[in-house]
Amino acid sequence: MLDLSEFYEAFPYPPRDPEAEVPGKTRTVANDLRTISHYLYAGERTDFRGFRALVAGGGTGDVTVQLAQQLATIAPDAQVTQVDLSAASTAIAKRRIEKLGLSNVRFVQGSLLDPMGLGLDSFDYIDCSGVLHHLPDPLEGARILASLLKPNGGMSIMLYGALGRVGIYNTQEMLRMLGSRERDLSPMLDVTRALLASLPDHHLLRLSPGHAAPDQDDAELVDKFLHVRDRAYRVAEIYDLLSAAGLRLAAFLPPIAYDPLRAIADPVLQEHITELSEPQRHAFAELFHCGPMKHIFFAVPIARSGCTVADPDDLDLVPATVRDLPSDLRPTTAIRLGGLVQQELRGLDVAIVCAIDGRRSVRDIFSQLSSKPATRTTEEIYRKAWTKVFHALNGRHILVLTRKPLIDGISPGSVL
Repeated sequence: MLDLSEFYEAFPYPPRDPEAEVPGKTRTVANDLRTISHYLYAGERTDFRGFRALVAGGGTGDVTVQLAQQLATIAPDAQVTQVDLSAASTAIAKRRIEKLGLSNVRFVQGSLLDPMGLGLDSFDYIDCSGVLHHLPDPLEGARILASLLKPNGGMSIMLYGALGRVGIYNTQEMLRMLGSRERDLSPMLDVTRALLASLPDHHLLRLSPGHAAPDQDDAELVDKFLHVRDRAYRVAEIYDLLSAAGLRLAAFLPPIAYDPLRAIADPVLQEHITELSEPQRHAFAELFHCGPMKHIFFAVPIARSGCTVADPDDLDLVPATVRDLPSDLRPTTAIRLGGLVQQELRGLDVAIVCAIDGRRSVRDIFSQLSSKPATRTTEEIYRKAWTKVFHALNGRHILVLTRKPLIDGISPGSVL
């Protein structure tokens, strides 16, 4: 069986073509600077001069590319450091950065478990996406990363979700029966595609058609179904991991997936749910939604005091969209939001959404709408509508808040 370094040398992940790199196209869920400010700095960090970011296990460079492009525009002295075990993946990431003409990235090849040997200092921000769950000891990795954070720093982490990946693990087990533990995985690619094409409609993997598609890239198939090591987490296990590493949870993304009160309208159930602690609510929502396949969340050192997430009741914060809304949106139309929770915005709600431009504060938007006869309203009614809009859009990770506009070089887009 291949070891972890051999695995990624043979199959750099995720599969990317540096020659096809387009400025501003690469987007990841957690790494818009406004998102980082919203969840780790209560929206207050809008000056990123001197910012130091670590992409831990950066692979072929998606997070590195996104952070480097944003910082090059608004904070030329900021630096991104990417660490990865694979020379093949690092070479692809380097070429992507070269293609974009960026000079604010430092590449380090080696193991995260040897921070002293890698010459790593301390960081304002660490992204660790899809890495800890592949390590022999995820807790050791989490502790090392926590030790690299500045006291006022924070992290974004992605870990596999145990409930949402049941179909994947069932498929992995079948493939192990068919020989996937051999060192040469190439013959298993045809076997994997044949198995995916043969899965019955009632197989759990069919609930996520993209994951069951036989025509996925080789690296995608290998990473998903033939990996040498991965483990998945339940919400309670994430809390335990963070606590043992000296960290605490700041927020899950998207928030709506971890809030059962957004999905359950029954008043009796709501009464019982409100009596649960926040970790229990998160765990309840995970069970209720039978997932997710990936847990994406922000964490900060336990010693950091207070809430690090921006407060929607602060009307002087600036709302900005970090994902695209319909281009033909008008105040007279309705916004239908799907996903885990169905919701519709109408009237004043939509007028508020249309007025969001990443520059005006929530209070400024109220002043603007109140000056027009069609949207004139009281502050009390406006606040209720704004609260609904915020929870609807932020809950789906569409909207975040910062103290000042932070838009140069950063635009909404579809996340990877």
